[in-house]
Amino acid sequence: MIGRFYDLSKLMQKAKLVDIEEIKRQRDIAMLWNWRAQTYGLQMTEDINKVIINTFNEDLIKTTKIKLTKESPKDFIAFNEPYYLLSNNEVVQLEQIALWRQHALEWILSEEDWDNVPLSI
Repeated sequence: MIGRFYDLSKLMQKAKLVDIEEIKRQRDIAMLWNWRAQTYGLQMTEDINKVIINTFNEDLIKTTKIKLTKESPKDFIAFNEPYYLLSNNEVVQLEQIALWRQHALEWILSEEDWDNVPLSI
């Protein structure tokens, strides 16, 4: 809808507010991906859902519904592969996506300026 014939009124007609709980769920998903990107070098010997429960004291996999591999050790699926099998280039790409996605969602949920948004993982 943005382009040569851009019409703000038409855009506003289609726009709708997203429920705050959905924004929080998406923030949790982004936080988990950011965390996984930060822990890429760690050898996974345990299923990722167990590691998440031990790390965060919550079963975030159920509430966020992140897709996991079926085989052990279970891990996030990215580019149709278990995360631990990704190439360095794919990991770097996902690190940036996860970081900035989490940053944006934390900013939406906070009172902070963009440059002062704290990221917790």
